[in-house]
This record gives sequence, C-alpha cells and structure tokens, in this order.
Amino acid sequence: MARFEDYRDRYPTAPLERQDGVLTVRFHTDGGPLVWAAPSWESFPHLFHDIAADDGNHVVILTGTGAAFIPERAPSPQRRVVDAAFWTGAWRRGTTLLMNLLDIPCPVITALSGPAHIHPELALLSDIVIATPEATIRDSPHLPGGMVPGDGMHVIMPMLMGKLRASYFMLTGQTLSAEECKALGLVNEIVPAAQLMDRARALAAVIRAMPLNNVRATRILLAHQVKAEMHNLLGFGLAMEGVAAIDHFRPGGDPA
Repeated sequence: MARFEDYRDRYPTAPLERQDGVLTVRFHTDGGPLVWAAPSWESFPHLFHDIAADDGNHVVILTGTGAAFIPERAPSPQRRVVDAAFWTGAWRRGTTLLMNLLDIPCPVITALSGPAHIHPELALLSDIVIATPEATIRDSPHLPGGMVPGDGMHVIMPMLMGKLRASYFMLTGQTLSAEECKALGLVNEIVPAAQLMDRARALAAVIRAMPLNNVRATRILLAHQVKAEMHNLLGFGLAMEGVAAIDHFRPGGDPA
C-alpha cells in the first residue's frame, strides 16, 4: 500500500494535490503545458501505480496546465526509433502506462483543458471527461507523424467511436473539436475554461458522497472490459508499431 506522503513530490511533471480523498494530477512542463518527453513516459507508469496502490485516493482528477492537456511531444532521435532495444523498452513502458492507469480502483475524471494531441487515450480511458470549448483531440504522432497507432489508440478509439469512425480518425489525422467529441461520446460535458476545475471538483464531490465500496466496485467493473481488450491487443499493437517504424525510418526505408 502506498502513502500519499511518500510519492506526493516524486513526479516533477505531475504535481499532486489531495483534499478529502480527491486527488488532482496536473500535467505540466516547466509550468506550462506538458510536452511529452522522457520525464513523462518514463515516470507516468510509476505515477499511476502509486495512485492505484493508495487507498486514500477516492476520486482522481487528471488535468493539464494552461489551455492544453498534452499538445505536443519532444523530438525523438531517429536512431532510437530504429533500435530494437528502444522498442523493447517502449513495449514495457507502453503496456504498464495504460494498464497501471486502468488499475486505479477509483473513478477517474479528466478535465480536458485544451488540445489532447499526444496520448489522448490518457484522457479517454477516464470514467468522466469534461472539456473546455477550445479542447481538441487528435492522434498527431502516429500516422500523421509516420508511426502506427499501436500504443492503445487502436483499442480505445474503436471501442468509443465504432470501427469506421475510428479508422477515419486515425487514417486521416482528423482533429475533433469539443462539440464533435461530445456528439461522438468522447466527452460528457463542455464547460467554459474558467469553470472547468470547479465542475470537475463538483463531480468528484458527488461521487465522493457515495458509499466508497460501491464506487470502487463500479469503477473496477466498468474498467474490466477495457482492461481485457488492452491485455489482448496492446502488446500486439506496440509490436506492429515497432516493426513498421524500424522499416519506415531505417536508411533506405519507406520515404517519410
């Protein structure tokens, strides 16, 4: 069992605050929107593991900093993308990242403060998603960036949108507005930016007032099917992403 005091200050890109059992996780880089890079993809699996292991967490709120959730990533050296050892590590990090998030045994609310263009599945695997009118969802690093969407997007998007709409979204690099996300069932509510966190906390308070065991059992029940699909398909997706990347980015491979 983890204690909040032991991991509260452990994650520089994800400051943690907890009040009355409601844990708020705020993604950031140097006080601004999170840039997805090594400090995040190496530490977030451990972050979600610590959150899941702490029975003092009754509701979790994930949010970004400023007017963004995760809008961009840091450049990755091409030589690493074609290295088999890199993909062994990517498989390990990619599977533990999402499975540890899904292992959190209490409801997770995402307050989508703006563009979620990198790892939008971190938001979409929540139980409740509220967004500002300016929020957008796009899978920018994969097909638009020359990669295969095998790190969980290939699982969660068809589950939420249906196969044809998910295929269109990923194959065309589509950017979905907040209104489109709500119509497709990816977002529950659209809230003005100034009210976003107040609304997230109000929803957390509603859940917090319910019997804890009932809430936990419901979260576990609702996450079970997603976990089963991830267990079956996530490792395979990451393997396909690695095979395609090695061929695509190697010298003389497919042109970008």
